[in-house]
Amino acid sequence: MTRIAVLGGGIVGLGVTWHLARRGFRVVVVDTELPGRSSSVAAGMISAAAEIDHGEPDLWDLTSRAQRMWPGFATDLERSSGRPAGLRRTGTLLVAADRDEDARLERRLRLLRDVDTRVELLDRAQLRRREPALAATVRRAAWLPDDFCVDRSTVTGALRAAAGRAGAQFIDGTGSLVDVGGQVVGVRVADEVIHASHVVLCAGWRSTTVAPSGLLRHLTDAASGLRPVKGELIDLRLPTPAVHAMIRSRVDRVPIYLVPHDEHHLTVGATSEEVGADTTTTVRAALDLLTAACAVVPELRDAAIIAHRVGLRPAMADNRPLLGVSPAPGLTIATGHYRHGFLLAPVTAEVVGDHVIRSLDPGGPS
Repeated sequence: MTRIAVLGGGIVGLGVTWHLARRGFRVVVVDTELPGRSSSVAAGMISAAAEIDHGEPDLWDLTSRAQRMWPGFATDLERSSGRPAGLRRTGTLLVAADRDEDARLERRLRLLRDVDTRVELLDRAQLRRREPALAATVRRAAWLPDDFCVDRSTVTGALRAAAGRAGAQFIDGTGSLVDVGGQVVGVRVADEVIHASHVVLCAGWRSTTVAPSGLLRHLTDAASGLRPVKGELIDLRLPTPAVHAMIRSRVDRVPIYLVPHDEHHLTVGATSEEVGADTTTTVRAALDLLTAACAVVPELRDAAIIAHRVGLRPAMADNRPLLGVSPAPGLTIATGHYRHGFLLAPVTAEVVGDHVIRSLDPGGPS
């Protein structure tokens, strides 16, 4: 049986592992929890429309396709794992908190309608009925009814369980690539080499740090510009239900999102800083996020702070992911998902998994 090694066990690595293991491949995942892993702190938003921007039609095609895949992906995952996937249809409110944001909302509405996204403009009265806890100063919002969120630990736990049921093995350790004559032949963990017919590299922003010198140039050329982008998030526990939909807004130029995981737990995020691999939680981020969040939903002042977390998002120079890139024989890269790791999980698993299968059997069906 062909053995495949997956280096990295976040949402991307787990999705690819499950895709390959359930198709009969023997998969070994090498992974350890390192500071700043983005999958461990992600808010779990499944919203292509809330992330759309001008000049990114190819990224929109990918993210919108991934969002359409999520309901079937979650159902299949629950069946395969015997565990909940944690997918919830919450919808998203793009909230205009002041006059400047009202103009930004108009531009966003035009962009969403250009791509035929289902969106509804809500006035103050309609907003009060949908989200009574919103501040009275909120002017209006766009409602995206087709958006979802997932709980990060629930879905990654289900993926690990499903992959394990399909025969995948998990090794705890920090791995590095092993090559012979420029061909990747496995993963080194401590003093052991795990030989493999193919290696999938899903090590986030660290993906260019795990290669021997002979491969490093090819890897850095393929993943040119890969870097960590720091994001701080705060998890809250609410004494009473306050937020039902995901909410995105900007307050005094501070962008925020609120993601409710159930009636009493909510994530506030997220900052975005180009400061390298810094995992320090800062007062500035806490102050900015909580001030902005309470300006949009005043009841959050009574919430308890459960955790203040830092994630290092793996981002490329153009903020587009690397899916199925092969800089050397025996190696495939899947990284650079930036803010879209959970959103893109189903399409990443399919695209990268199928690329690996074709690489192992070039004469097989495409």
